Amino acid sequence: MSVIPRSAWATADPIPARMTRLGIVSTITVHHDGMPPVRLASSRDVAARIDLIRHAHQQEGWGDIGYHFIVDPFGQVWQGRPLLYQGAHVRDHNPHNLGVLTLGNFEVQTPTRAQLASLERFLADRLAAHRVPLSRLRTHRELTPTLCPGRNLQAAMNRMRRVSPALARA
Repeated sequence: MSVIPRSAWATADPIPARMTRLGIVSTITVHHDGMPPVRLASSRDVAARIDLIRHAHQQEGWGDIGYHFIVDPFGQVWQGRPLLYQGAHVRDHNPHNLGVLTLGNFEVQTPTRAQLASLERFLADRLAAHRVPLSRLRTHRELTPTLCPGRNLQAAMNRMRRVSPALARA
């Protein structure tokens, strides 16, 4: 699956001194950005949104954007934090956990069809590549009390894990 490189959006490099190594992936966790909804009309808008999140995370003292991959409303997948480094996306559950962000606030928005189709294909690919069982594909709220990934994406994830042939084969 094609992934847009970090160089297409990042205006600053990661700060390795603030990060630890990821090691072997044993869990994959799906998130939403949960920010006030905006209309992302182009790849340029998406790149700016991802870089805004990176900047906010680095302002919090993190080494980089907290997520390893980002899925936009058009179904494009973007590289986030380099896989060499542990994510910063689920407090107390980051070791060996691959973070996948979907852009949108899915408490109030609905993920696009393209976004969900791409997310499903990408998750199946990552489950297979890292040999992670479907039972270890989680959403943020399944690991810690939060609204993330929003009620609409949570419902889609529940459905996807229950009926997706691609995820079942992974």
